[in-house]
Amino acid sequence: MTFFFTLLSCNSELNLDNLKFDSDISTQIKQLDNLQKDNDLIYGLVAYRTNDVTTINYSEIKIENNKINNNSDNSLIDYESEISFLVDNFTANSLKGFIIKTVDENEGIQLIQSMNSTLGKPVLQDVFNNKKQIQNKFLWDNVKDNKLILIKQHTEYYDGFEKSFILTEMTVVKRDLKLTPDDDNNPEDIKKILDENPKAFEVIEIIKSSFNSN
Repeated sequence: MTFFFTLLSCNSELNLDNLKFDSDISTQIKQLDNLQKDNDLIYGLVAYRTNDVTTINYSEIKIENNKINNNSDNSLIDYESEISFLVDNFTANSLKGFIIKTVDENEGIQLIQSMNSTLGKPVLQDVFNNKKQIQNKFLWDNVKDNKLILIKQHTEYYDGFEKSFILTEMTVVKRDLKLTPDDDNNPEDIKKILDENPKAFEVIEIIKSSFNSN
């Protein structure tokens, strides 16, 4: 008797384009290794963070598991590509966005080129480039798909400032997301902020306010 076997990979490709906001993503990301629970201070959400990015792609761009070792004396910092999945809490696991960090300069370039190709010119951008320092920021407002795409780049130095690389951070977040102030905040302060700007806690307003451009 002849037996036929089909080998199924437990690490099938995870295409970030297919993730849906407000859906429970726990089953989709459980295939990833080294998942750690984290807090995202910028967006006031919790997150699942991992450096297991070898099966992840976005906009047909493959994210590789790259790492840069920092050999500086007494340094405890190494740099590696990673992804964080932003959720409302660790029970419902309702997706609100994700953040890709890549230490590979070519991947960062590809992400920017992909957004320019599919969404056109950024609605806001701050660009600072010289021979020693890069500090760029781009925002695309994808109203159709209810997405904000923020890409930030800056130069990181390591090995005692003798070497450098460009770190790219891409945030894709739900466009109509509203942040909830922490309960420890003074209600009067919150009221004053909202009186001055009723949209103060909308994520789109928070991101736009971080740009120097008008």
